[in-house]
Amino acid sequence: MKYLGLIIFSLFSAVLSMAQDNDTAVLSANKVSEVKKFQFVHAFADNKDTCLLDYKKYDTLTRVTYHKVDMRCMGYRNHEETILVYNDLGIDTIYSRRDDEDFSVSNYSYDESGKEPKGIHTFFYQTNDSMTITNRYYKNDTGRLDSSFTVSVLQDGSKVFSRSEARYNEQGKMIQLISADGDGVPTQVSTYEISKSGFLLSTAFTTYGEKPYFVQTYYEYNQKGQIANSINTVNQKQEFFYDDNGLIINILAYNPKGKLEIEYLFKYQYHE
Repeated sequence: MKYLGLIIFSLFSAVLSMAQDNDTAVLSANKVSEVKKFQFVHAFADNKDTCLLDYKKYDTLTRVTYHKVDMRCMGYRNHEETILVYNDLGIDTIYSRRDDEDFSVSNYSYDESGKEPKGIHTFFYQTNDSMTITNRYYKNDTGRLDSSFTVSVLQDGSKVFSRSEARYNEQGKMIQLISADGDGVPTQVSTYEISKSGFLLSTAFTTYGEKPYFVQTYYEYNQKGQIANSINTVNQKQEFFYDDNGLIINILAYNPKGKLEIEYLFKYQYHE
């Protein structure tokens, strides 16, 4: 069960990271091969150095092939590397390393349509442990994914059941994703407020259980349709700046008191 929690945490961290990333279409249009995201902490008075917080490599189809996150930039002790290998259907294998040691390898298998992974088998090197996840998908008459049911089988044979349900607006945009346990009790809910013109106006993330958590983030756009700034329910604000090609070059993050706390700087490499 603890490994399932690690995977869920990694997915949640990835979602949070995406809120500060470039749109995939912009990366593709610019033939970006690498993105380095540096962090400079203004809150540390004596700090004079930037730290490479996030590093991604992309193939010519703008798929992530390598991802490194260095949490030491945030004051933690860990750093993690992920290598993604693809086949004709999608992700084939994911290798994960933590603190320069092999952590896990995940192998994907697909259903007959080849669109969604029906199974994921993960082996954990450090404990010689493994976990197998089997997914079952449910779609409506238009073929849109409405819900899924997941069974996770751990090394000792115990099973963990979970399910998810997606809700959409009239334009077919997802506006809510509900995750629940095997009994249907919600564990977390993501909600998206989208304007009639298709702009994301706000996101809300809620977790339930022993440590409930809620945060909602609101977005404003510039005349080019790019996110100009965001602010969440604990009054943390971010300002976004772009180059002429539409790529993010800076993000300024302010604390609830309105003081500049962290600056993110982006550097790019390109496919020839």
